Amino acid sequence: MVLPMDTLELRFRPSGPGRWLEAAFLSLWLLGWAAAETLVLGLLAGGAWAWLQGRALPGQPSSLLALLPVVAFLLVWLSFWTLGGVLALRQWLRCFWAEDRLTLTRMELEWRQQLGPWQRRRRLPRAAIRSVRLARRHSGRAGALIAQLDDRQLELTQLGSPEQRRQAADQLNDALATQAVSPPDGARAVLPQEWDCEQISFDCALLVPARRLRRRQFLVMALLALPLDAGWLLLLDQARSRPELLPVLLMLGLIAASASWAALWLALGRREWRLGDGELVAQRRFAGRVTPLFAARALELRETSDDDGDLWVALHATDLRPLGARTGGAPVLCRSLHDPDEPRALGHWLAKRTRIVFRDQVPSEEERQARRGEELERLRTQLRTSGRLGRWLADRIRDPG
Repeated sequence: MVLPMDTLELRFRPSGPGRWLEAAFLSLWLLGWAAAETLVLGLLAGGAWAWLQGRALPGQPSSLLALLPVVAFLLVWLSFWTLGGVLALRQWLRCFWAEDRLTLTRMELEWRQQLGPWQRRRRLPRAAIRSVRLARRHSGRAGALIAQLDDRQLELTQLGSPEQRRQAADQLNDALATQAVSPPDGARAVLPQEWDCEQISFDCALLVPARRLRRRQFLVMALLALPLDAGWLLLLDQARSRPELLPVLLMLGLIAASASWAALWLALGRREWRLGDGELVAQRRFAGRVTPLFAARALELRETSDDDGDLWVALHATDLRPLGARTGGAPVLCRSLHDPDEPRALGHWLAKRTRIVFRDQVPSEEERQARRGEELERLRTQLRTSGRLGRWLADRIRDPG
């Protein structure tokens, strides 16, 4: 296919030898997954067929009520097991049978994704793209290719090698005639895609996180809670004549109540932030009732590491003023692994909207390189004072990059 002169097409496919090791491991896991899936589906299908014929399974009670808790558990287990298998299959296909194709024309950016035999195509107006950049990782390797839009950030691809994505970002930015990678603070004041701003009244707006993710979580918890509640009610009817079932009834009741409350909270409750002039108010909403928790007069972007050595970047609310008996937990608005762009963009957006102080405590890549250079120079100095061997080693230590 011959492309017009003003059209830029980029293709990204899986790369790197590590993907074959991952594919081999996932192949073994998927074999076990398929065996367990077939076994449980066979048990459920055999039980359903026996019940339709009016006969009991060998070694099992004939009463359907006695078997219902077991059936409910198997259905819940099967739903999560199937979901895990689908996600593993997607990752297995991404190891060798995937492609992302970006085509930039005068009017739009066409984004085609292929995963196995399935394809998806999306179009993005060229005028809506402010810049294209790479997500930063603590290891220094280039992350996903991201398009910075006027109102959100959009991940384009994680395929290809880091160098391919870096070159693609340069080519796209040259074609878009934009200055990319490090936009100024005013340009970074963009509300991330996972957040929504609701204008309640003329002088009141609410910031709500992850509404679409919350709806998916509610559906999962509802599918989990319904069979547990049904099994508990049927077991309650059996426990009236069989007192030995009371411990099982109590255990199942606690699990069903926890799942039901989680589904109810996801459906009717949420944590939200009210945007004020000079402050940010955290509040809890449940079934229309709002409980203020605390007011923050400043935001701070911090970097911490967990036990595995992974770096987490979190946006904290600071300079708190309690509004109730409790502050309602840790005042963290947003957290991200390795990549500080989303919490940083949210911090800039809130600082611009509410006029509160935003302190960015996460060092830039240039500052990290400067720190590494200072540490290496300090190491060279110590080696040079340790003797002849130390001076020989100090002369052979090179700067990173």
